[in-house]
Amino acid sequence: VSVDNQAVQRHRATVVECVKDADVSIRRRALELVYGLVNEGNIQYLTRELLDYLAVSDSEFKPDLTAKICTLIQRFAPDKRWHVDNLVQLMTQAGAHVKDEVCRALIVMITNATELHGYAVRTLYRNLHAYQDVAHRSLLITALWCIGEFGEMLLPGAGGALL
Repeated sequence: VSVDNQAVQRHRATVVECVKDADVSIRRRALELVYGLVNEGNIQYLTRELLDYLAVSDSEFKPDLTAKICTLIQRFAPDKRWHVDNLVQLMTQAGAHVKDEVCRALIVMITNATELHGYAVRTLYRNLHAYQDVAHRSLLITALWCIGEFGEMLLPGAGGALL
């Protein structure tokens, strides 16, 4: 990727398809290529592909894949709402593998972006409610902290329907 990024970018769809290959060694190399391909212009598409793959990936891939997706979201997020949405989706899907540092960074980002308080607390509340029986620690920590801080925004007339 570092030698001729444009050549690899042209074959991005093929590389993404290789992530789903039956051969473990091909999947590993394809994932490494995908991580190297991500930039501001394709983060949304590739994150969606990686999250789709995470849902069906082998358990041995999940910890590393989750960590890499977290890093990519934090590094290339096009805006803060997208950042929140995708980290919450990741916490819902593979929360057992989301590190505490990621939760803390998300909480700090939400805290520092006052325009995000209502949106974030409603999003986290909805996900916590929908997945309450299977919610992992990362979703619980982040959602409960935000509900504790911004719970008044969940009241009727404070920004929209909860569920």
